[in-house]
Formats: sequence, structure tokens, C-alpha cells
Amino acid sequence: SNKENETSENKESENKESEKEHNVANCKAEIKALKEMIESLKKIIQLKDQRIRKLDEIISQGTTIVEKVIIKKKIYPITKNL
Repeated sequence: SNKENETSENKESENKESEKEHNVANCKAEIKALKEMIESLKKIIQLKDQRIRKLDEIISQGTTIVEKVIIKKKIYPITKNL
């Protein structure tokens, strides 16, 4: 009866140990997946930043074009008359 208790205790501790190992493996897998998600999110953010920068450039170019048109139409005629 003593030996039976020992073997059942051994099995129980082995089960707990393998459960721990299984949990650790799951956690490591989740961490890896999260790291990969973070990397892909960083790439998405970089692409969005690039697009925003391009839009800013386009907008600033657009305003300079508009400003040039205004200068040509409103200011040149005035200077011609001077």
C-alpha cells in the first residue's frame, strides 16, 4: 500500500510537471505569435507614415501651385501697372 501511494504520487508529480511544460510551451508559442503580430503592425505603421508623408508633400506642392496661380493672377497685373 505504501508503494502504491508512492507510485500514484510520482504519477501525479509527473502529470503536474508535464502540464507545466505544456503551459510553458503554449506561453512561448503565444509570445512568438504576439511578437510576429507586433512586427507586422510596425510595418503597417511605417507604410501609413510613408503615405502620410507623401500626402503632406503633395498637399504642400498643391498649395504652392495654388499660391503661384494667385500670385500670377492677382499680383502680376498690379506690378505691370506700376
